[in-house]
Amino acid sequence: MPAARALIVDDSSLARAVIAGALRSHGIDIVGEAADGISAFEACQRLRPDVVTMDLTMPGVDGLTALRSIVTLDARARIVVISVAGQEDVVLEALQAGALGFVLKPFEPHQLSEVLRRAGMAGPPATGDDERRRLYVFEAQRRIEALGEDVRDLAGSPGDQTLIESIRRHAQVVVGMSARMQDRPTGKLSMAVERLASATRSTGGAHLPRCAAVLQEAVVGLSKLLLACARREDDSMFADALSERLANDALPAA
Repeated sequence: MPAARALIVDDSSLARAVIAGALRSHGIDIVGEAADGISAFEACQRLRPDVVTMDLTMPGVDGLTALRSIVTLDARARIVVISVAGQEDVVLEALQAGALGFVLKPFEPHQLSEVLRRAGMAGPPATGDDERRRLYVFEAQRRIEALGEDVRDLAGSPGDQTLIESIRRHAQVVVGMSARMQDRPTGKLSMAVERLASATRSTGGAHLPRCAAVLQEAVVGLSKLLLACARREDDSMFADALSERLANDALPAA
């Protein structure tokens, strides 16, 4: 019997990669991806997938509106809502509109398996390594997002030692997480961020304008490296180059 075909709808490329890995571990083929509601509807018209995973919060046309449009197009559409906690009211609306079920990020293997069983597409469960990697990517991304918020605040509040310390702590946690997952590229860049934050703190924030700009680039780089990890790709050269920049260019030589 041919494998089931899935369309993944999420505005985060990282989330799409993780969901794709989880679906493939159940023997499901990924036939397309979409980052907004309009693209999702067009992809459903073109590809006619067996199942659609739908994020609810996306720019432009949101997931709930897209879901309703897809169900109008095909009343037999099997749509699984995959979203974050705190959207219970919208999830309920999605279920009432025709969604097959939902799981919350980060989801556990048995939760996804149960929804897939309802759709008649349950396959073998994810391997332990696959599940560890997926949970690591979600948890590390949460920490990096918090780090990014601190970096944005730091750009507007030069000299805020509390923010500098918070950045250092977030980076330190990612260093530990990446070490346990043996994700060297993400760990190396996280360590460079931690060291830069420590050095900036020790100088009393004298070089904060330049530091904040480099840290903003590092946050983008960390998300890129996590995406590579989710896809089982090695982006060590990128991590090495950006880590060296943080170490050598962020603060002037003594």
